[in-house]
Amino acid sequence: MVQKHIHASVHVIAGLNLRRLAAIFSQLNLLICNDTGTTHLAAAVGTPLVAIFGPTDARQWKPLGKNCVAVQGQNGVCDTVSVQEVILAAERLLQETSFLNKICKLD
Repeated sequence: MVQKHIHASVHVIAGLNLRRLAAIFSQLNLLICNDTGTTHLAAAVGTPLVAIFGPTDARQWKPLGKNCVAVQGQNGVCDTVSVQEVILAAERLLQETSFLNKICKLD
């Protein structure tokens, strides 16, 4: 589900303040991001997100909220998180949070 849309769904927007960034995050169906302040901002506005952790401990620093999934790199290295691991986490999260999946029971 995610893999077939991943190339068409990447957008880069520069020069935003926190208020505008929060407004954009609040409209997303999913955010995949490394462990930064943006993950916490997205969680604060209820955006479903997959947070990728390297050297910081996801058990301690994962954003709060039921719609946040953390994937942790081995030995503190983000590069050890596989693309497949992130895609599976994103697909599971979308199954739980997608409005259409809840109404139409899509697979």
